[in-house]
Amino acid sequence: MGVEVLLRTDPPRRLALTGDALLTLQASGALAPDHTAELIAGDLIEMPSEGEAHSHLKARLIWWFNRMLDERRYWVAPDTPLRLSPTDWPEPDLFVHASGVLPARVLGPQTDLVVEIADTSLAYDLGVKAALYRRFGVRRYWVIDLHARLTHDHAAAPAPDALWTVTAVPFGAPLEVGAELAPSLLVEGLLG
Repeated sequence: MGVEVLLRTDPPRRLALTGDALLTLQASGALAPDHTAELIAGDLIEMPSEGEAHSHLKARLIWWFNRMLDERRYWVAPDTPLRLSPTDWPEPDLFVHASGVLPARVLGPQTDLVVEIADTSLAYDLGVKAALYRRFGVRRYWVIDLHARLTHDHAAAPAPDALWTVTAVPFGAPLEVGAELAPSLLVEGLLG
């Protein structure tokens, strides 16, 4: 008596995680609420812990933006997911958006500025994250490179599918935030 065996020839299916599923995992205790990961294209990407220089600069940037922005028009959202799609919840160091909109409800085109501080994540921030933010209509994106001591300033082009205009700005040179947001910023002045 013979047994017929059917072999699957199609590749295994990838099951993308959604932001809602991520929240369920956290609520159930399966994932720590203070995890250091972000959701990109349905994949949970573990992020390295922040070093001392990274944490210090982030705290100073949050202080600066909160002091310089008109809180009736703009809010700063630090260390919270930017919910771009059901499967894309990056967690930038901070993002700036219109006041009155909860950070969990901000869409890409409503995001005036996203800031990532790169200590060990430069290639990822300039590659995967830049493409993601551009695709979802973020207006401006900074990658602050702690090692090279410069900021990669990505400004949105007028056409939705156009590439970013990218300028490398040394820490000692004024970094344009956007005339409607705040005066220019000297990253060098925040490092002390």
